[in-house]
Parts: sequence; structure tokens; C-alpha cells
Amino acid sequence: MTTRILVTGVKGGSGKSTVALWLAKEAMKFRKVLILDLDYTRSLSRTIGLLDVNDLYSGNSQILYWTQGNFSILSLGGMVSPGLLTQFQTVYPGLLDRHDLVIIDASSPTHELLELEGKISHGKASLSLVLLTTPHPFTAAKTLEVLNSPDFFPEADDRKVLVVNMVKDEIPEEIERVKKVVKIPLIKQLILYGPSPEPPKDMRVISAILELSAWLGLRTNAGDGSMVRQGGEKLG
Repeated sequence: MTTRILVTGVKGGSGKSTVALWLAKEAMKFRKVLILDLDYTRSLSRTIGLLDVNDLYSGNSQILYWTQGNFSILSLGGMVSPGLLTQFQTVYPGLLDRHDLVIIDASSPTHELLELEGKISHGKASLSLVLLTTPHPFTAAKTLEVLNSPDFFPEADDRKVLVVNMVKDEIPEEIERVKKVVKIPLIKQLILYGPSPEPPKDMRVISAILELSAWLGLRTNAGDGSMVRQGGEKLG
């Protein structure tokens, strides 16, 4: 069965698209990965050069699809039109079947396409959830409120991971008590120069992405230094 991972958050600018891309780059070493870009500004698609900021205002509601090796992107953005919905319903089921992992980069947990995506995926793919926040107390509190809500993607069950991005000092105590939490340090070069398609060569960031992959079941130690897929197939 295909695995779906929804990467989202309650606040813009928390690094959702960046983390989704880094997670995909790690996962594609072992799996065939599709990113579903539902970010309103298509930040992820722009980061890898699929389009530029002018495309956001062109009025073009076409779905963009790009693939190379184990890595594909289906980019919709936030301009949801009847024509786009029809296109999505036509192409997405086939892509879902052809990939081991789908990472959904959504601007918010209430994105209007998530309900349709869930209906198409029902019975075909499991769901895990990555919820991003920053250490800011207000944002962290709102994020925890959403995470702990029984109505927040109950189908993900206990497959929910909290990611605290841009950690500089201590984080709120309530966050520390969360069972599955990953902390990514503040990286000044990302603030100054914007998102990067590759994680910085900073062991703290690399370790955080590997930890997140492990929480999501994307990396399992085989006991001899090699990695295995979920299901037990050794990858060398």
C-alpha cells in the first residue's frame, strides 16, 4: 500500500515546503516519491525551478507535473478551479498507484483539496502527518491545540509527528512533552537566502531529517548498518 505523508501547519513561513522537500530527497533513496504541491504560493515548485513567481499571477490553472528518476512533483497551488479539480481527479489516482510514497505539502490543514485527495486515496494509501510550528509560544500553543484535536485527521491515528523549526534556544515546555517531536535548528543562511533544494551540510539538520524519517517509518535499521524498507526488504 502507498504511504501518504501530509506536511502542514497553522502558520505560514514555518518551513513546511522546505521540510517536505528535504524529506522527499531523503526518502527517494529508498522509494519512488511523489510530492503533491498544494502550497498556495507553490514555494516548493519554485525552489526546484519548476516555475517562478510570475507564474503565480498568470491565471494559468493547469496542473504542472515533473518527474526525474524516483522523484516526481504534481503542482496545483492554491488556484482551485472546476477545470483543475477535473484534471486532478483524472491524473491523481494513476500517480498514486505508481508511487511508494506521496508527500503532500499543504499551506494549511484546511486546504480545500485535502478532502478530495482523501476521498481518492481512501483504501489505497495510509496517512501519516507532520505538523510544523516555530518555537513562538502563541504559534506553538495553536499548533498543539490542532494536534490534540480528535477531529484532526483521525485516520492518521498515532502516526503524527510534531516538527519545531527554527529552534534557537529553549522551546515551550508543552512542546517538550509531546511524544513524537523533532527539532530543527535555526539556519541563518535559509533566512537570508531563502529555501534550498538540498539540506544545509549541518549535522544537526541532517540528524533531524533522519529522525523525522525514522518516526515516519521511512528508515528502519537492519541491525548491520544497512537500511530496509517497511516490509523488510534490505536496501544494502
